[in-house]
Order: sequence, then C-alpha cells, then structure tokens
Amino acid sequence: MAISRFLITILILFTTVALIWFFVFPKYVEFKNLQTEVALKEAEYNAKYAYYAEILNISNELERRKESLNKIDTALPDITSLAPLVYFLQKKTSESGLIVKDLFFTKASAISAKDAVKEVSFSLNINGNYSALKNFLFSLEKSASLFEVINISFGSSPNLIGGANKSMQNHSFLLEIKTHSY
Repeated sequence: MAISRFLITILILFTTVALIWFFVFPKYVEFKNLQTEVALKEAEYNAKYAYYAEILNISNELERRKESLNKIDTALPDITSLAPLVYFLQKKTSESGLIVKDLFFTKASAISAKDAVKEVSFSLNINGNYSALKNFLFSLEKSASLFEVINISFGSSPNLIGGANKSMQNHSFLLEIKTHSY
C-alpha cells in the first residue's frame, strides 16, 4: 500500500505539472504578451496625447500672436500678381505729390533654392520736387511691407513750375526698389 500511495502521489504530481504545462503556462504566456501589447498601446497613446497637446499649445500661441503674424504676412505678401504692389507704389507716389512716368518690373529671383522667399525689384521713374521725394521715401519706410531703395538717380534738368522758386522745381528721379515675397 505504501507503494501505491507513493505512485498515486507521483501520478498526481505529474498530472498537475502536465496540466500546468499544457493549460496554464500557455495562458500565462498569452497574458504576458497581452500585457506587453497593452503597455505598448498605452505608450503610443501617451505619445499621441503629448503630440496633440503640443499642437494645441502651438495653435493657442499662434492665435495669441495673430496680429503679429498678420503684420508679417503684410510685410511679405504672396505675390502671384504684381498688381497690388504696383497699386501701392502708385498710391504712395500720388499721395506724396509725385507723378509716375514709368513703373517697370526688373527682376524676381529666389534668395536660395531651399527658401520660398523671393526678391522682387522694380524701377520707378517719377517727377516731382525733393520734399515730395522725401515724403515718398518716408511713406515707404513706414509701410508694413519691406521695401529697400537700392538706387536713386536724379535727372539732370529740372522743370520749373510757377517761377524760379527752388522748392517748386520738378526733377526727374529714377528709383530702384526691392521688396520680398513668398
């Protein structure tokens, strides 16, 4: 009887180990794999949450600085048509008391291959007196757009208007103006 008890104990022990090996251990491995998968999904979720939280912060910051960004957009216009720029220059010359004789486009080029910012140059042939030219240059400087006067050429013979008053003499000016766009 002692042998049979020993054999039954060994048999129960072997059956328990076999049941654990074939039924419990695979479920344990599956549980560990699912636990690892849940941890990966949780990490992915946390990364996406942090990403979208950062996008929200950037969006709020852009909204807060909207006025400044609008000024930059005005300073660097998207020039697909040169008409708004020509209109602006004509308007400012007439407001300053100058007469536009010629306004022509001289060149447009990208600053660098990887940059979207382009340089646009104009030549502006105008008539008027020195104070009107000064007012025009001041209005270009104070405008929201970025203008750079590259060259100013003065005409050789002044035209007199209403007598020999020096301040009323009309001169011919040729300005080369550069601006930027994207």
